[in-house]
Amino acid sequence: MTLLTLELFEILRGFSSLVPPNSLIFPTRLSSSLIHDFFLTSILTSPHFKIFPPSVQYQKQFWKWAITHLETLDGDEASASTDPRIYDHYISLMPPPGPALGSAKIDSRCLQGLPLQVPPSQSYVTHFWRVPSEGPEYHVPGGTINTTEYETVTLLESRTTIESGTTGLRTWLASFVLSEYLINHPADLVRNKRILELGSGIGFLGIIVASLQQDVSPKNTSNIGLCMSDINEDILQRCKENIQLSSSESALNRNISYRIIDWSSALDPETLPSLYQLIQGEINADLVLGADLVFDPTLIPALIATIKLCLQPKHVSSTSKTIPKMALISVTVRNQNTLTTFLSLAQGAFFLSSYNLPLLTLKYTGEHLRVEELKKQSQTLFLETIENNNHDNVKLFRFSLQNVSM
Repeated sequence: MTLLTLELFEILRGFSSLVPPNSLIFPTRLSSSLIHDFFLTSILTSPHFKIFPPSVQYQKQFWKWAITHLETLDGDEASASTDPRIYDHYISLMPPPGPALGSAKIDSRCLQGLPLQVPPSQSYVTHFWRVPSEGPEYHVPGGTINTTEYETVTLLESRTTIESGTTGLRTWLASFVLSEYLINHPADLVRNKRILELGSGIGFLGIIVASLQQDVSPKNTSNIGLCMSDINEDILQRCKENIQLSSSESALNRNISYRIIDWSSALDPETLPSLYQLIQGEINADLVLGADLVFDPTLIPALIATIKLCLQPKHVSSTSKTIPKMALISVTVRNQNTLTTFLSLAQGAFFLSSYNLPLLTLKYTGEHLRVEELKKQSQTLFLETIENNNHDNVKLFRFSLQNVSM
């Protein structure tokens, strides 16, 4: 069991998820020995961070920040009381001396002769999470945290917005919002479910789902499954590697598959039959998930057509009964017109006449599409570092297709 004060746990979460150090709060009310022991034991010599360390660039910033504060704890004697291993590690992060001015290695210098800035390298990122309990949560002021009560999600991800021509190599805020919604409703949404994620990216949401399935579904059941999908083979391979990292419960889930899904196939009469066979015949998901898929207006028609295909009711063998399906889609509203286009095209795809958020029930012959804007948490368990944790920009929708009497 590892117990930490709230202040130290927040630093641990910040370090593991690469929060800029100037956004972290250094504890001042705790004893210097407790603080030193935390930095040494929970971070520097942590077995987890030995295997899955944050990038060198981030560690340099973090340890410079930490050492600056550690040296102010005990006045003039602070540097003597700081463990030398901390200094040694910080020095080891420094780059080797660059070529001298005027050297032949011009590729490492700009036109002014200064060293070129190295782009951010890929990094392991670790997030702490747990299913809510009846007791105090981690954010209760003055609380003590038992870190063994938390699960972790560890991924290797890009630290740039776009890499190799895609935005799919890092985790975005919409994934955190949808993940927390699932964490808060595991029995209703995940237990005994077959789940398909569209646009899985590097796998954050899938790791949460796979871990929840391990936690809340009966063992050795054939009813559950998780299919991760993307159009980019390299991204899907990274997704698979992240899910299989030994740091996560998801690595124990043996009911995971990976498929290339091109949404445009849902609009092409020649490719639609094979896509239908994949989605309805092979995957046959009860729940469809998608995070931050609505960003390019030109992709929306294909996305809507794919969601529509996924929502076709599941038929129970040997009976005439059908089981309705559901889609949960989290949307980051970067452009209001794009969201309007998404909802408008959903209207057209399902032959609907009008809509009115946040709750709407729209009918057409024999069926209706029910779209709800769901209530989400004001903040998530997860620390996001690129979109300023602007949760107001993320909307969460539930789509379901149901039979009605006309």
